[in-house]
Amino acid sequence: MWDGAELRYRLAEGRGSQIDWLPDGAPIGRVALTLAAMANAQGGWLLLGVEPDTNRIVGLGDTAESVEQILQAAEIVDPSLILPVPRALPIDGRVVLAVRVPAGLPHLYALDGRYFIRDGSLNAPLAAPRLRRLLLERGDPGAEGDCPAGATPNDLDLRAAAEYLEALGGPIGADPIAGLRRRGCLVVVDGRPSPTLAGLLLFGIDPQRWATNAELRVARHAGRTPGGQVRTETIQGRLAAQIQAATQALGAMIAIAPASAPGWGWPASAIQELIANAVVHRDYGMREAPVHIDVFSDRLEVHSPGGLPGPVTLETLTTRRFLRNPVIAQVLDDQGGQGVVGDGIEGLMTWAGRSGARPPVFEEAAGGVRVTLYARGERLDSLAGARREQSRDGASPTGGGRREVQPPVAERVGESETASLTSGPRGTLGGGWHNRPPRRVGEHD
Repeated sequence: MWDGAELRYRLAEGRGSQIDWLPDGAPIGRVALTLAAMANAQGGWLLLGVEPDTNRIVGLGDTAESVEQILQAAEIVDPSLILPVPRALPIDGRVVLAVRVPAGLPHLYALDGRYFIRDGSLNAPLAAPRLRRLLLERGDPGAEGDCPAGATPNDLDLRAAAEYLEALGGPIGADPIAGLRRRGCLVVVDGRPSPTLAGLLLFGIDPQRWATNAELRVARHAGRTPGGQVRTETIQGRLAAQIQAATQALGAMIAIAPASAPGWGWPASAIQELIANAVVHRDYGMREAPVHIDVFSDRLEVHSPGGLPGPVTLETLTTRRFLRNPVIAQVLDDQGGQGVVGDGIEGLMTWAGRSGARPPVFEEAAGGVRVTLYARGERLDSLAGARREQSRDGASPTGGGRREVQPPVAERVGESETASLTSGPRGTLGGGWHNRPPRRVGEHD
């Protein structure tokens, strides 16, 4: 988060399309209007405790009241905004509150039936042509907000929910029912609280009862082609625990493969980000399709059900964001996930550029998105030959696209500067994920 110098720098730069500020006690409708306008654009930051005309820091009278004001403002937007917990920034004996509106939110957000968008430092009404375009881009809300028939709050582990809310530091509230409603995991239907699919996947007692596809299937193959599996494992349970268990399982699988272990070198954090992105961005409306993770002797493939979401294409994958499942993304991020709200791919690209590893390859194939990480130390021409039968002239066997994304240019780092999957304590996998242990089904060698 920003320190005092960074905050002063941003204030000196002035208000813009992705940053604005309001004084303490600003009307809740004005706060909600700015949040909605940012959500309909590219996201941004809203600061409370700064005079908008003079850029002078005036601070807050009561920080807790200001946090509650932001949360209430997010709730009156339609649909409600699920935002990161606001952060208090101390500066010169005062406190400024900062709230981030993530980029790539999947809905159009209204206030009192009207739609606004950021136009420089202003909140401007959405003109009809742009409104129609955004409706087309954001017309698929995803399945996470569905309320499965028969599900009640009794199907949630409310103790785990209470621990999650407590770990947030208290601003959402201690009552698990009210807190989960504020985080988009519960909605009120006919006057009664009803869990959403997101809530059941994140806090459910038996998540797979409501979504049989919400599992990870991990397979270790003997060579560079499918078949001859050395080990397979199906991982179920809550989403956070699945990410942790799959990352750990991959570490064990790669470690037992003499042909690949010396040349991998991808850091544990990169693998965890890759798995988290598959869990967060997959299409949970595809009821029979799990996430597939395949380890070959020269590469790791992660196949996530559902095509690229919204306006995202292979060409804009690293520059444009769209959160198909914003509630799942935000709660996992609250629970300690790395990169799940949109930075995971950028993290992979940055590490590849710094370390000299081959860039990840992204493909649309078999009704989903496949990401491939190659083992380090392999020659590119040998890898190309191994995949020639799968992709020719930039097209996959299923007719989808294929793109090898180039990493940003950066200096190389030595092996000792990053923890690999087979390393010691610095490569510990799944740290920070707050959840119950996963359930392993059908694990065998």
